[in-house]
Amino acid sequence: MGTPNPDDNQPLDLSDPFELIVFIVLPVLAVFFYILWRKKRKDKN
Repeated sequence: MGTPNPDDNQPLDLSDPFELIVFIVLPVLAVFFYILWRKKRKDKN
C-alpha cells in the first residue's frame, strides 16, 4: 500500500457512472451556478 504515487494513477474511466458525475457533471454544474451567482450579484448592485 504505502503512499500513492503519480505513476500509480489509472486513466479516467468514463464508463463508470461515479467518475462521469464527479469529473464531468459536477465541474460543469459548479461553473454554471457560479456564473448565475455572479450575474445575480451584479444585478443587485
